[in-house]
Order: sequence, then C-alpha cells, then structure tokens
Amino acid sequence: MRIRRITRFRTKVLLSIIPMILALCVLFGGMSLYQHNRLLHSEFVKRGKALASNLAASSELGVFSEDERLLNAALRGITGEEDVAYVLIYNDIGKRLIGGGKALVQPGLTSTTETLSPELRAQMLTDRQPTSTIMKEAGTESFLEFYAPILSTEVRLVEEQYFGMPQSTRGPGENRSRVIGFARVGLSMRNIDAHSAYLIKLWAILSVVFLVGGALAAYALSRRITQPITRLTESTARMAEGQIDQEIPVDSQDELGTLATTYNEMAKALTRTLDERARVAIELRDLNRHLEDRIRERTSELVETNRQLARASRHKSEFLANMSHELRTPLNAILGFAELIMDGVYGTVPDELRESIEDIHINGRHLLRLINDVLDLSKIEAGQMRLNLGECSIQSLIDSTISATRSLAAEKRLELASRVETGLPPALSDSKRITQVLMNLVGNAIKFTPRGGSITVTARRAASGERRAASVEPEPPTPDPEASDFIEIAVADTGIGIPAEELKSIFAEFRQVDSSITREYGGSGLGLSIAKRLVEMHEGSIWAESQVGKGSIFYFRIPLRTQSGGSL
Repeated sequence: MRIRRITRFRTKVLLSIIPMILALCVLFGGMSLYQHNRLLHSEFVKRGKALASNLAASSELGVFSEDERLLNAALRGITGEEDVAYVLIYNDIGKRLIGGGKALVQPGLTSTTETLSPELRAQMLTDRQPTSTIMKEAGTESFLEFYAPILSTEVRLVEEQYFGMPQSTRGPGENRSRVIGFARVGLSMRNIDAHSAYLIKLWAILSVVFLVGGALAAYALSRRITQPITRLTESTARMAEGQIDQEIPVDSQDELGTLATTYNEMAKALTRTLDERARVAIELRDLNRHLEDRIRERTSELVETNRQLARASRHKSEFLANMSHELRTPLNAILGFAELIMDGVYGTVPDELRESIEDIHINGRHLLRLINDVLDLSKIEAGQMRLNLGECSIQSLIDSTISATRSLAAEKRLELASRVETGLPPALSDSKRITQVLMNLVGNAIKFTPRGGSITVTARRAASGERRAASVEPEPPTPDPEASDFIEIAVADTGIGIPAEELKSIFAEFRQVDSSITREYGGSGLGLSIAKRLVEMHEGSIWAESQVGKGSIFYFRIPLRTQSGGSL
C-alpha cells in the first residue's frame, strides 16, 4: 500500500511536468514553423513578381511587333529558372501570343491559359503594377501565378515636333506609356511544400527527442524528490507500529534535508516524552493506590459530616419554630395590653405617656412581623409547612392586598392600582400563602418607592414556557384556554431600582442590596426569600427585572391547578 502511494505521487509529479514540456515543444515548434513558412512564402512571392516584371520588360519589343522569335527569346530566359512551371504572354486584349514551360502539358491547365481573366486585365490596365493570385491546382501540383503589365512608352513623331501637327491630349508631366500586353508566370509550390514537410518532420523528431529527454529528466527529478519522502513514510509507518527509535539519513541541505532533520529531532523528543510518561504513569499508579484509600476515608468522613449538618439544620429549624411560637405568646399579650391602655380601658392615659405606649405598640408589631417571618422560614426549612389548596379568585386576592396596603401607600401619596386580565379563571392554590406573597411584594414596593410614585399589580394567563413582562394595560381574554395553564402576577413600581449585579441574590435569606438601605428603609431581608419558597411550593417560579432610578418589576408564576399540597 505504501509503495503504491509513493508511485502514485511520483506519477503525479511526472504528469505535471511532461504536459508542460509537451506544451513548450508544440508552442515553440509551431511558432518556428509558422515564421519560417511565412518568410519562405514572402521571398517566393517577391521572386515571382520579379520574374514577371523582368519578363514584361524583356518582351516589350516582341509584343509590340508580335514577333514570335523575339517572344521565344524572352521566354528562354525565364523557363530555365527553378520552380518556373509555365510562362505566358498576352496582348492588350487578353489574347495569348505565346507560352512555354513544362507544366503546360498537364491536363486541365491548357484551357485556363488561352485567355486572360477580364478582371485581372482590368485591374492591371488601371494599376499597371505586378500582382499575384491564389494558388491553383492542376492534378496533384499547386501553383502560384504572377502577372505583370507590358508597358510601351509613347514617342512624339517628327511631324508633331516640326510641322505642328495636333499633339497628344496628355500633359507634359503625365505618363506617356501604355499597356500593350501582359506577362503571366506560374511558379510551382512543389519545392516549398517539400521544404515545409521536411521542417515538420524535423520538428516532430526534435520534439520527440526533447520530450523523451524531458521525461527522463522529470523522472530523475521526481525520483530525487520522492526517495526521501519514501524513506520518511516507511519510517513513520514503523513508528506507528511501535518502533519509536527511528532515524532518517540526511542526504541534502535543502528543504527535504531540513524535513529529515526535523523528523529525527521529533522522534528523539517523542522517545523522551514516552519515557517520561512511562515514569510518570508508574508514579501515578503508586499515588492512586494511596489516594483511593484516602478518598474512601475522606468520603466516609464527609458523609458523616453532611449527616450531622443536616441533623443540626433540622434541629435549628425546629428550635427556631418552637422559639418563635414561644415568643409570639408573650408578645401578643404585650400588644394586647398596649391596645387596651391606648383605648382607655384602664382609664385616661396622659399625653406624655400615650406617645411611649404607641411606640411600644408600633415596635411590638414590627417585632411580631419579624417573628412571623422567622417562624414561616423555619417551618419551610423544617418541612412543617403544608399548603391548604382550594379554589380562589386571583382578582379577590389582589383586591384584598391593595385594600390592606392602601393606607400605607396613602401616607407616601403613592398611586396603587391593579390590572387583571378579563375572564381570568379561579386558581387551585393556597390563598393565604399567595396573599402573603402579594403582601411581601407590595409592601416592598411601597417601602422603596419615593413619594408621588406609582405601584401597579397585574395578573394574566400565560402559556407554559412563555416568559415576558406583564403589561400595565388590561389584556383581552386568551382565545385558547388549553394553551395557557399558568397565572403570572407582576408588581411594578417606580422606586429606587436594583443594580443588575444584585438581581441574582435578592431572594437569599437576610439579603438586602446594601446596609444603607437597611438603615434608611428597615426590614429583615426575609420577605423575598419567604415569597420565593412559597411560590416554589406551588410549583411556580419568581424573578425580577429592574433599572436603577426607574423602578423594579417582580414576577411570579404559579400553575392554574397546583397538583401538590406538600412541603418543600
């Protein structure tokens, strides 16, 4: 397989070089043949026109007198020339006067030489210059014909000079010669064709010789190129079989030599790397044996530690739940007695004492809310809180929440409004816990919205997987009740807003954005955490969107029909 691949590569090298050699042979040989034939034909035409002009000049007197002896004498000087096939002389009306040459005896040629073509006669009468025509074939031989007009110069008679007889109409500067006949010379193309055939044959032989020589040189070059690659491929194959200790001899200093040197260095580096890896593998095996024992020990320790932490967390939640319950009883008593005193049950309360009792009542209420939050969170963590599922109207829950918080909003001159989707069906959920979530969210909105702001509570029916901001405008009923199986409630405010980096941690226990907000607005940081736990107990989700200085929107989504009434 390897030898076939290398041979194929060598063949590719040959097939890429030989066409270039062949193209060069054809190109330069064709150009040389074309230029040589063009030059030979040009010289041949010049020679034919010269012979025709010489014949016209030498036969002027014979044509003028129509003396056959003089015409034969003029023909003998031309017919002896090489390549002259036939010579013909015509009078001025195109009639043949005399002819000679060895080609006149060929059949088919005699009939075409008796008269001169009217077109050629008219052309030479006008131009008075030698001309040539295309080749004509007679049998298997080709000829190139040349024509020259035979001119005779007009001479003034004695009567015109001395006796005042009428003169010619030509002016003194005009040509006084006239055409009295035509000379026709036919040159045979046999020698030119034979010379061209010889050149073609010579070019073909030289091309074959050059092509064979170039192919041999290309083969030698391809062998010189592929031999180092062959050694490199065989060495790589042996290395792939596992014989890593390989080295290729470096025979040259060119790119192939550099490749061989680089390969040898790579093989040495690979050998060192494998030895190092083998040593490290041995060390890792020894280390793994020790680590497995240590990991088993640490795993058992971690399992026991996690079990203890879970038990401690459960005990903590149970303790907080019990302690919160124990704290609520005396606190409720304190609040009850404070309300009785303020109501005047025990008599009139002095003004200076009423203010202190009102402070006790306000701070007691705040402490009671904190204890309730801690108690709810502890119950959730301890798994003691259960949902009491039942049919409830989302519109009624929102209305009751707004009614309960309207006085707080009025103190800060806040606009508190609700937008509930028309036709929203009753939900199967724990109305008390949903109201608690709404109270936490609306209470936070009132707390963190400056005077003159607005708070809007919206509710709509949403499809499973859909998640988009609730609109502050009422929406039309959903056309397909089967496609919308969630209720999404949003509380939007125009408050101080929450930085983007804090949005992910606002639902953690005892978490507020910073301590300055705690000092300014108060709160324990448990409201959002409890709201998140209650929503998740309903198999829902809660999230928030906010921009600093523009306000926040808190969303929570619960199933239209909560399936589980259990705890987290």
